[in-house]
Amino acid sequence: MSLEDDLKHYYKGIRKHLFCSRKSQTDFMAEARRLVADFLENQPDATFDDIVINVGKPEELAETFLNTLPDKTEVERFRKVRRRQRRLAVALLTLAIIVLVGVIVYISWVRRATVISEGTVTIIRQETDAPSSMAASSKN
Repeated sequence: MSLEDDLKHYYKGIRKHLFCSRKSQTDFMAEARRLVADFLENQPDATFDDIVINVGKPEELAETFLNTLPDKTEVERFRKVRRRQRRLAVALLTLAIIVLVGVIVYISWVRRATVISEGTVTIIRQETDAPSSMAASSKN
């Protein structure tokens, strides 16, 4: 992986651990990018591991940023919202799986219950004199 790809993953990790408003997240991410840029400016040959060691792991950096927020209840509120969203996603996924299994069971049951048979029916008609008798009666 290139340093650029590693940094994208690093920034995603930071954002994932930021339980705050979108504006605060944007501000914190800008600060994280500045910290990394400053480090790389002073250490141009640094590796990604050097960045993590000196700037911090994503979850540690996010926690440090969250500790600077004046309103600590905002962090808890956003954690609860994210937890609720995760639970809702799991519940919806579980429901979708249950419905899918139900449809598969129903289709297999209907297939087993359906009987297709093939047969030949022969109809034999006896010729009658009805057309000639009708012609005779119409002449009268």
